[in-house]
Amino acid sequence: MKVNQDIMNLICKLEYRIGDTCANSDSYNGWTDEWGADFRYPVTIDGHGKFRGRIDDLGLEPESLGDIYYKFGANEMHIGYGIKHVLEELEDLYGLDFVKLEAERKAKAQK
Repeated sequence: MKVNQDIMNLICKLEYRIGDTCANSDSYNGWTDEWGADFRYPVTIDGHGKFRGRIDDLGLEPESLGDIYYKFGANEMHIGYGIKHVLEELEDLYGLDFVKLEAERKAKAQK
């Protein structure tokens, strides 16, 4: 799959959905006297820093795909590439073409 601007925007939207699913059942909120917290895992983008919000608002270009990652101590998970690989797997399994699908979606939205 060629990562064009539409696919890059899709990857950034999907990253937010993934990063927003973190939880820590051992955390304690003293204000509400509740255990557990859901949170958005911070994503790091080389040259931009850490984000807890939506990165699809940054207008990242396709060349930045390898710069998007989650940091776990000394380890990094390159979530941009990970999502690209998942999209490619879905294309192979189900005969999809996300480049074509995104172009069609965009054309419909402009009508």
